[in-house]
Amino acid sequence: MDNLGNLQSGKLGEYCQYLLNEGGCDGIAPLGTTGEGTSLPFHTRKSIPQLFSNIGIHPVDAIIGVGCPALQDTVELIHKSLEYGYTQVLVLPPFYYKNLTAEGLYSYFSELVETVDNPEVRIHLYHFPQMSSVSFPPDIVNRLYKDFKPMICGLKDSSGDISQTRAFVEATGGIEAGFHVYPSSEEFIPEAIEMGCAGIISGSLNAFGTLAKESLNHGIQPNQLFRKVVMARQLAQRYPLIPAMKTYQALRTKDSSWENLCPPLVPLSENEKRQFLSDLEQLDVLPNT
Repeated sequence: MDNLGNLQSGKLGEYCQYLLNEGGCDGIAPLGTTGEGTSLPFHTRKSIPQLFSNIGIHPVDAIIGVGCPALQDTVELIHKSLEYGYTQVLVLPPFYYKNLTAEGLYSYFSELVETVDNPEVRIHLYHFPQMSSVSFPPDIVNRLYKDFKPMICGLKDSSGDISQTRAFVEATGGIEAGFHVYPSSEEFIPEAIEMGCAGIISGSLNAFGTLAKESLNHGIQPNQLFRKVVMARQLAQRYPLIPAMKTYQALRTKDSSWENLCPPLVPLSENEKRQFLSDLEQLDVLPNT
């Protein structure tokens, strides 16, 4: 990607296939926050479903980020995803206007469902108040689920607060009731499984997916491997996450173009890169190159 958001489609396709295979991930969430979805041109976002279809990414393995402040733009991105068979989407709240009322938030999503008008679509709400400045109250989430299931089917909770995640699960019934809640940090894996979440969607799994998968293969109870998972996540959080994950991929592939970012984001400084590399080495999580 260059600094105008123009993608190298072949590289993106190869990367997503890497994540779904040796990268240790069971699924991908392209055009989310870590993928700089809100910084990419609209025409680029519309092109992703066709790209994935062309390279054989199965629809069950992808939840595509489509959230826009303008409702009709979100609708258009959902229709483009559906055109290529991708029924699972991740939708930010309308994030320009702050201090939205609960009724305003409900109205946006009810209008979205009614405008899309396709029972095949599966909408995951994207709760990331640190970035969007808009929170989903658990009672509104439950109301949307009850009124519009199965089209509204889940929520990604990027609040970083496991008590907030639990509130969403308790309000909706979680996985047992058919509502899929995903916390955003792998350090919550044992608690998330225990409380009835569907899994984890985490930006740092771009780097540490294989480590988390290996830990899961040894059971969900905390163990030495899981402690390393937690330490790796904490390592990532010491840096701006998006530049750090791009730097990690540059190290893994020996391709410095991975460090390109859309303004206003900037790459890690040289000092930050040196420290990041040292931290990875100290924890023994350097990428295999």
